[in-house]
Amino acid sequence: MTGTHIASERERIEALAEEYRAQGYEVAIEPDSSRLPGFLSGYHPDLVVTRGGERAVVESRRSLAAEAQARDLARLLEGQPGWRFELIVVNDSPGEPSTGSVAFDSERAHHALEEGRSLLKDGYVSPAMLS
Repeated sequence: MTGTHIASERERIEALAEEYRAQGYEVAIEPDSSRLPGFLSGYHPDLVVTRGGERAVVESRRSLAAEAQARDLARLLEGQPGWRFELIVVNDSPGEPSTGSVAFDSERAHHALEEGRSLLKDGYVSPAMLS
């Protein structure tokens, strides 16, 4: 990873944290293991956000390239009362139009991944990439 890429990723996470703070969430950026519940040991989430009894693990990605880790984390959180998983996919490549971000809860993320796989299996590469 280049220094520029690392800075860009950190800036994206900081900006995302500000968006959550503006919505009234308390935000922990890249919390260390001492600040995470035991069921998240071994994970290094971008953000953990809380508001009242609401808690979420938030991961920011440029693409769905790390889908296996995101899927595993979503499944892990499904069994934890009061927790949810949000996957934010952003396009911040120079010269590319920005599409903003999309938040997925674990059910919606799983459905989108399955839909994409199905489209790809049937030969619909472009729609699969969009999904």
